[in-house]
Amino acid sequence: MALGLHSIAKTRRAKGIFKALSFILVATLLFQFPTAFAQSRSYSPLPGSAVRRELLNLLRPIIARDLGAPIEFVVNEIKVSGNYAFVSVDAQRPGGRRIDPAKTKWAGRLYPDIIDCCHAQAIYQKRGNRWRILESALGATDVWYLSYCGRVPSDLFIGCPTK
Repeated sequence: MALGLHSIAKTRRAKGIFKALSFILVATLLFQFPTAFAQSRSYSPLPGSAVRRELLNLLRPIIARDLGAPIEFVVNEIKVSGNYAFVSVDAQRPGGRRIDPAKTKWAGRLYPDIIDCCHAQAIYQKRGNRWRILESALGATDVWYLSYCGRVPSDLFIGCPTK
C-alpha cells in the first residue's frame, strides 16, 4: 500500500515539474519573439464584403466629381484598424479603360505636371455604425496621409512610427 502512494506522489510531482517547465518555455518564447505571437489589429476586408463596398462607395462620388462618371476602382490597398480605415485605389473607366485626364475637370490646368492621375487615397473614421471620410486626395504625389500618424492606429498604413 505504501508503495502505491509513493508512486502516485512521484507522478504528481513530475506533472507539477512538467507544467512549470512548460510555463517557463512558453513565457520565454513570448518574451523573446513577441511579434510572432502578436495578432495585428488591422485587417483587409475581403472583396465583396459589406465594409469594402461601403468604403469604396463613399469614395466613388468624390473621385467621379473630378474625373467624371462612370468610374470603377482597382484596389491597391484597403486596411481597417479599429474605427479607422485607409484606402488606396486607381480609378479607371468601366471595363478597365484608362481615364484621359484631358477629358476631365483637370484638362489644361494641372495634368500632367503636378498630379498622379488617377490614383486616390482616403482615410475614414467609423462613428457608430457608419463610416465617414476624414480626408481624401486624388492625384497626390506625396504621402499626405502621414500627417495622420499619431491620430490613427499606427498599423493603418506604412510609414507611421510604431510604439
